[in-house]
Amino acid sequence: MYLGIAGQFREQDGFIHDRYNGGWADDRKSYDGRAVIRWTPNENSDISLRYSHLNYRDGAALWGSVTAPRYEVNSGTPSWNRSEEEAFSLDVAYQFDSGISLRSITAKTDYYDKLKQDTDFMPAERFFYPAGLPS
Repeated sequence: MYLGIAGQFREQDGFIHDRYNGGWADDRKSYDGRAVIRWTPNENSDISLRYSHLNYRDGAALWGSVTAPRYEVNSGTPSWNRSEEEAFSLDVAYQFDSGISLRSITAKTDYYDKLKQDTDFMPAERFFYPAGLPS
């Protein structure tokens, strides 16, 4: 029987300045991990059970108005992306003495992606009542 474990953490400071709210609009953070249990009960059998998890936290997208200065946005709404994935798989292989091989891989993956983006690149108050419309 074998056990494997791997993981990763990454964090990145943003470089797109939000002139309206101040600060950086595109910071990123992610962590993920995976584990596998492998069992070889005999020379002909190989069974692996795998699990993985990903968690991703992102600021604004890496794009802006073509008329804005490079690396700057003017967003009235803070933007973000929240993604999460969870996956399971079972891999079963068997080799018969005759040379015929059978293999079955069964997997399930759930992926959730929630997103909020300011795509007009301007302070939101200009376009919503009462700030943008006459009374």
